[in-house]
Amino acid sequence: MGFREFLKRFWASDNFTFIAANTTKYYLELTRNYSNRFNDEASLMATAGLLDAQTYVFIERTINLSTILDMAKEAALLGEDALVDFITRLEIKIFGVDNPNIGYSDIVMACIGQKENIANAIQRTKKEYVSEPIFALAVSNFMNSSEFESYRQMLGVKD
Repeated sequence: MGFREFLKRFWASDNFTFIAANTTKYYLELTRNYSNRFNDEASLMATAGLLDAQTYVFIERTINLSTILDMAKEAALLGEDALVDFITRLEIKIFGVDNPNIGYSDIVMACIGQKENIANAIQRTKKEYVSEPIFALAVSNFMNSSEFESYRQMLGVKD
């Protein structure tokens, strides 16, 4: 299967923008309601990424929290483009886990090729998102439940 067929078969642009929009919704909920509990942008982005990838971290255990935090720290160095870079890195990791038979370089190329669509989805979500119960509840639960205290500590979130 060639690269273009791979994209068509496995990931329509919607999957890229879907993850970008959802991660941005978590990011916005955290920013709007818990910004005082984050020491820096990396911690905030990593928490949003964890919430979006929670199945991979908590249930499947196929993505480590430390990997998400490292990606956020690297992306935070970019300043204005940090969220786009972080979400692109997160998508590479997620798609790699979901498609172990696809070459890593093909996954990277696919995600980098969608970076403009990812950026547009982030900007659109930032402009249009008010709040949705599913995101607000997941954020509140993570930020306030003793069950997730050790994860918050690893992320550098203040209690």
